[in-house]
Amino acid sequence: MDAPVVGLPPFHFHPESLAFLAGLILTYLFALFYVGNPRGLRAGKRQMALFFSGAAIAYISVSWPLHDISDDYLYSAHMIQHILLMLVVPPLLIGGVPDWLFERILPAPVATLLRKLSHPVTATLIFNGAVAVSHWPVWIDLMSRSNFVHQISHLTLILASVIMWMPVVGPATVSRRLSPPGQMLYLFVQSILPTVPASFFTFADRPLVSFYSDAPRLWGIGVLADQQLAGFVMKVVGGLVIWSYIAAIFFRWYAREGHEAGIPPRFRGNGGGGVEPPDFPSDDPGLVGETLESEESEKVLVGTG
Repeated sequence: MDAPVVGLPPFHFHPESLAFLAGLILTYLFALFYVGNPRGLRAGKRQMALFFSGAAIAYISVSWPLHDISDDYLYSAHMIQHILLMLVVPPLLIGGVPDWLFERILPAPVATLLRKLSHPVTATLIFNGAVAVSHWPVWIDLMSRSNFVHQISHLTLILASVIMWMPVVGPATVSRRLSPPGQMLYLFVQSILPTVPASFFTFADRPLVSFYSDAPRLWGIGVLADQQLAGFVMKVVGGLVIWSYIAAIFFRWYAREGHEAGIPPRFRGNGGGGVEPPDFPSDDPGLVGETLESEESEKVLVGTG
C-alpha cells in the first residue's frame, strides 16, 4: 500500500529549540558583559550581527517547520538542515566571538586541544569523516528511528563543522588560521568529498533510506524525487555555499593586496564606481575571515599563531 499524501505538518512548538536559542544568546551576552566590561573590551556591531544571525539560523533549522519535515517526511529537508548546521551556522557563530573572548573563556587544555584539532589536515579528516558517516544510508535510517542517535549525530556533525571552520574563521591564538590562498584551497578540498554520497542519492534507481521510503508523502513528492533532491542540495547547494565563501575571501584578499600595492581603487573593484568586495570575511579582529597581518606572515600558507 502506498504511503498517504499529506500537507504541511501542523504547527508544533519546540521548547527545547527555544531554550537552546535563549541559552546561546544569554551566554554570549553574559560573557561579553562579565568578561569584557571590566577590561574595557567590546564586541563590534558586525560581530554581534554575525553571532545573532548564526543563532537565528540555528533556531530555524531545529524548529517548526523544517525540523518536523526533516524528521518525519522528507530527506531533502533533512539535507537542507545539515547544510545550515554545517556550512552556515558555525562560521557565523565563530565570527561573532571576539578574539579576546576566546582567549579568556577557553581553559588552557581546551585551547591546546582545539589548536591541535584545527590543524588543516586533522580538521579535514574529522569533518569529512563525520560527513561520510552521517550520510551513510544505514546510519541515516538508524538516526531517523532513534531520537537519541539523532541528537548525538547532529551534535557530532556540528562539532566537526566547528573544527573544520577554525582554520578559516577561528581566532589566531587558538586555531591554525590559514592565509587567504590557503583558506581558498582548504575550502575547495572540503567541497570534494560530499559529492560522493550526493551522487549516490542523485543517481540511485531505488530508495536508499527505508525510513523515508515508508514516510507519508509530503505534498505528493515521491521517494526517488525526494532522494534526488537531497543529493542536489548536498552537492549543488552545499557547493555554492562553500564557493561563495571562497569568492568572498578572494575578492577581499585581492582588494587588500591591491591597496598595499598602490593600485588605484577603480582598478581594484572597491571604489571609483567599482564593486565593493563582500563583507565576508571581514578584516576586523574576531570577525569572519583573516585579520590584517604583517606582510611577512602572509607569505606562509599556515599561520603559526
